[in-house]
Amino acid sequence: MTATKKLGEPPEENSEQSLPPIEDINSQDADIEDYLELDQEFDKINKCLDALEKKNDSLHEELFKLLEESRQIRSELKDANSGAS
Repeated sequence: MTATKKLGEPPEENSEQSLPPIEDINSQDADIEDYLELDQEFDKINKCLDALEKKNDSLHEELFKLLEESRQIRSELKDANSGAS
């Protein structure tokens, strides 16, 4: 056996570059399908988390506005009470 091969020569019969058994290929295909399904599930989870994050940001903004309004009202009541005395 020679380590070098000339152009145009067919590969040797007992080449080390043989194809894997069909069972391995089927197993690899199943693994790829599992990874694709997992990827789709992660995409769904990511979309749900994005929606929750938007809702959380919205609630945070709303609570901040309510807090500011409450502070303003308390300040006005305090001024009104001190002016009435």
